[in-house]
Amino acid sequence: MLAALAPVSALLASVFVLIAGHGLLSTLVPLAGSSFGFSGTTIGLIGTAYYGGMLAGSFAAPYVLRAAGHIRAFAALSATGVALALLLPILVSPEAWIASRAAHGFCIAALYTTIESWLNTRTANDWRARVLSAYNIMHFAGSAAGQQALGYIPPSNFAVFSIAAMLLAVSILPLAFTRADPPAPPEAKRLRLGWLWSIAPTSAVASFLLGCSSGSFWALGPLWAAQIGYTPVEVALFITAVIVGCAAGQFPAGYIGDRVDRRVMLAGVGVLACVCSAGLVFMTAQASSTVIGFLYGMAIPTMSVMSSAHANDRAGRHHAVEVASSLLFLYCLGALIGPTASARLMDIYGPQLLFVVNAAVYGLLVVYVLLRIRRREEAETKTPVETQPLRIK
Repeated sequence: MLAALAPVSALLASVFVLIAGHGLLSTLVPLAGSSFGFSGTTIGLIGTAYYGGMLAGSFAAPYVLRAAGHIRAFAALSATGVALALLLPILVSPEAWIASRAAHGFCIAALYTTIESWLNTRTANDWRARVLSAYNIMHFAGSAAGQQALGYIPPSNFAVFSIAAMLLAVSILPLAFTRADPPAPPEAKRLRLGWLWSIAPTSAVASFLLGCSSGSFWALGPLWAAQIGYTPVEVALFITAVIVGCAAGQFPAGYIGDRVDRRVMLAGVGVLACVCSAGLVFMTAQASSTVIGFLYGMAIPTMSVMSSAHANDRAGRHHAVEVASSLLFLYCLGALIGPTASARLMDIYGPQLLFVVNAAVYGLLVVYVLLRIRRREEAETKTPVETQPLRIK
């Protein structure tokens, strides 16, 4: 395992610091917006703008990587994120925050494409789920570390925005000093959604539905906790429990996912996410929701890992940028719909509608994956063939 991680160790260190800043900012924005008097619908629109920016960033990422390469793209995008984080407490208005978060979403999408294409290019199929799980561990460990600032500084204080910006800046350093060679710039410069659908429809649908559900949770989860009566410290504790669960489940999930059909793993974890979402509708006591949040966190990134690993297995490592940008585009498309719809339903019917909608989305995902597995098995029974990754010339 260490041999597989060594070529990407500097990248993983940068991920930890980058996501510490980004995760702090993601939780801070809805809390600070609420303290500044923004309505739930406005906060939902800010979340939607972020994912709209991510949608544009996923489309532009192949162009950025082809023009600048992986390391320079990472540095430029992170530096832009620093400026955008510092802009929020300076210009406190819905319009300015919507614009800033949209631009930040653009940068984060291109950063995710840079990171994930780098990882998949440098990883063999037999280790893919475990390496992606290690990436998720660094991702969520960094996010959990960043959340802790909220327990000591009020969300409306300029200092907490400054801490997030500082972390985004420091994330550049590990890659600036690495001796590891980054992947070559991609040859393709565009999204290939039709191609992705032809080789991995399960991954395409899963990315869209996970965008609907996960996008809603990360944009509105802190608001849900605040609206049911949690203090800022309890909100940070709940989000931290989810994030710790995200990290804790990764190595077991990666180990199992490299040994079974990744779609079977995706369906099984989808059931867990559905049950946990239903549990959070009815069990809102701080202690019980923290436990359920931990289990919920174990499921969220595992579904994304299995979806990405399945698509990259089918495509081959030379198409890592196209796979990463296309999956991210579909995720963001779903995340444009999820926060807006859930925020509106929360305003009308109450905060519990967040997890009612998420439970329904996860249930739909499980049904679709099981149908795809059955259809594939029936096709292979009728015409057994040896499948190979599709090569695009």
